[in-house]
Amino acid sequence: MVEKMSLQERRDKEKSEIEEKSINRVQIIKEKVDIIEKISDFEELSQIEKNVLKIAKKTLKLKKFDSKISVDRVETLPPLVEKLYADCIAKLSYSRGYSKEELFLAIRSLEQKKWIVTNERRTKEEILNNPKYQEIIKFIKSNPGIHGRSKKIESELKITRNPFIKYLIVLEKFEIVRSRKFGKTLYFFLKDFPEEYEVLVILFQNNLIPAILKAFIQEPSKKITAIANDLEVFHGTIQYHIKRLLNFDLLKSVEEKGKNIYNVNLKLLKQYNQNFQEPKFIES
Repeated sequence: MVEKMSLQERRDKEKSEIEEKSINRVQIIKEKVDIIEKISDFEELSQIEKNVLKIAKKTLKLKKFDSKISVDRVETLPPLVEKLYADCIAKLSYSRGYSKEELFLAIRSLEQKKWIVTNERRTKEEILNNPKYQEIIKFIKSNPGIHGRSKKIESELKITRNPFIKYLIVLEKFEIVRSRKFGKTLYFFLKDFPEEYEVLVILFQNNLIPAILKAFIQEPSKKITAIANDLEVFHGTIQYHIKRLLNFDLLKSVEEKGKNIYNVNLKLLKQYNQNFQEPKFIES
């Protein structure tokens, strides 16, 4: 038998549901704001730059002008930037008291800081406020060193490789993300990701690399053949990866009593694990 809820109970339940949805919306908004604040440095812009950026949002949409953005001298401004400059003078010179020189310098600064870029009719602020771009940025933050062939793209973002790469090309133009070529593959990171860890993050995406390091941590004199057997791969595969680990100072080879000893750079791995939890090499 289903118990009927009293009017007060229904009201309390509805109020609770509304409050829960409100909390969730606030959390979503907070996450979006955090992304913008951490990546965009919007608050570091001067007031005149923010005012110019607001006008740029409309001016950049004018399709009758080529989308080239170049700000060297007033005399050589391309048509679109010249129009932006004229709009800023008309809307800000009298109302805000900005001089023409101040407005020109503000536009040039925005171009140098990649808030406006060639072939994009949107500002960086618009990109950062776009839900799909926010999703991509959050994804890269959670998956530093991601590459276009990763299965995570479809499983988590629900898009295929080509649109993902197109989003990244735009984000790279605005210097929100950066790419690093390693071998024949491009790997992507947020702009503020520490460069000293890029190679390690890329290397450790291959599960064999951490496995080899862990084998030598446990037994520095372990034979390559034994590691190959344990990992069920060819001997030559292990040799290839050991050579790479030696090149990147993750391993150091010494000979003792006719045996090759591979000492792992535990200091470097400890520093890595202080910043990244996986793969785990050193227990805190």
